[in-house]
Amino acid sequence: MKKIAEDAKVIAVLYGKNSLIDSELLGFNIFRDSDSGNVITELNLKLHHDAELGVVLLRCINAKEISFFYRYDYDFGLVESFKLLQGEKGFYCALDPDSSTQDVSIEDQNFVFAESLELFELE
Repeated sequence: MKKIAEDAKVIAVLYGKNSLIDSELLGFNIFRDSDSGNVITELNLKLHHDAELGVVLLRCINAKEISFFYRYDYDFGLVESFKLLQGEKGFYCALDPDSSTQDVSIEDQNFVFAESLELFELE
């Protein structure tokens, strides 16, 4: 596992050639770190075929809010659009965002709001 970027640099990487658009969410993990006590969310994503990176792990550290939805007739995993924002209190990542605004919206789905981000290349 190779660290690619952290915090604001993650945004630059994922809005460039390695965009999350047309990527596939392979899975996610939510856990409390035993050392720090922080809640961590890890998103495993297979980037689109033209990306420079293959499979990545987006780690959201010290999560403040997490919301993911699944139903059997829901197309799990396909990322058709996304938001990755930096605010005063941390970072916001939505994998099924409200397309009518580039800001945080109550209509956003599948999101994590966390204090910091790390991006790793897995393959």
